[in-house]
Amino acid sequence: MPFVDKIKINVDIEEFHRCCGEILRFGVAVENNLELFITSYFCANQNSDKFNIFNDAIVIDLSFERKLNVFKLICKEEDVDKILFQKTLNAIHFVQRLRNKVAHWHSGISGTENFKITLQKKTSLTLKKDEIPITPELVKKTDKERINAINKLDEIYQIISSPNRVRKIKTF
Repeated sequence: MPFVDKIKINVDIEEFHRCCGEILRFGVAVENNLELFITSYFCANQNSDKFNIFNDAIVIDLSFERKLNVFKLICKEEDVDKILFQKTLNAIHFVQRLRNKVAHWHSGISGTENFKITLQKKTSLTLKKDEIPITPELVKKTDKERINAINKLDEIYQIISSPNRVRKIKTF
């Protein structure tokens, strides 16, 4: 793109790509922890062959949405605190939505005087709401949400797997 060479871009292209790579990595980390949560729920002994078979043959091949639906069903079945559940979902969704945009939107140059590289929705290049500037600040926010999601998944797992946990008796 010769035009790109002639204009001043406020965001370093290498920095843009580094930030995108970090966001993709954060999405993978959240998905890996979701897989661990599900597999640990059904196969408590992580050193067993059953754990590895269940994870490798079933859980890994599920789409992210299916993994999230299994997580939701587990939380419903285990009567997980609704506030904790919602905070966990919010953090997971934040990371995953941004990861999806990094993976599926394209990069473009926006601005009239101070040009910058942004992610832009494929179907609409002109609307401001369909552009996301990828900055180190956004990476930090995404990392914070990644850590939050992972910690909340662990917190829920610790609660539902506790041998001292008192469960509600379900009546039919």
